Formats: sequence, C-alpha cells, structure tokens
Amino acid sequence: MTERPRDTELLPPDGGWGWLIVLAYSISSTVMGAIIQSFTLLYKDTFTELHMSTTKIAVVANTNIALGLVSGNI
Repeated sequence: MTERPRDTELLPPDGGWGWLIVLAYSISSTVMGAIIQSFTLLYKDTFTELHMSTTKIAVVANTNIALGLVSGNI
C-alpha cells in the first residue's frame, strides 16, 4: 500500500455536515416519538367511541413509530 504525503489534508466527503445531520435526525425522532406516544391521551374519547382497547391503540402507535424509524427520512 502506498503512503500518502504527510502534508495532505483529509477532507470529509460530506463537507463536515454529517454530525449535524445525525443530531438533527436524533432530535426529530425524539420529538416525534413523544408526540406519537401522547396520541392516545389526546384522542381517548374518540377511541372509546370506536370501542378500541388500549392494546389495539398501543399496537397502532408503536407500529407507526417502528415504521418511521425503519424508513428514515424519506
């Protein structure tokens, strides 16, 4: 393997913005997770009228979170 000259400056391929993007996505995921978890409190009366159990509501909310985290920011 050939060695590079010591005076060569290495630049990140993303221009140095990678950590900022990771931080922004982490904050976004945290905030949205909290909002989705409070979804059941906001619409409790609606779910009661639809005769949905807390288990069904939890499955819907957690599936929403899981799909959002798996798909990333599309």
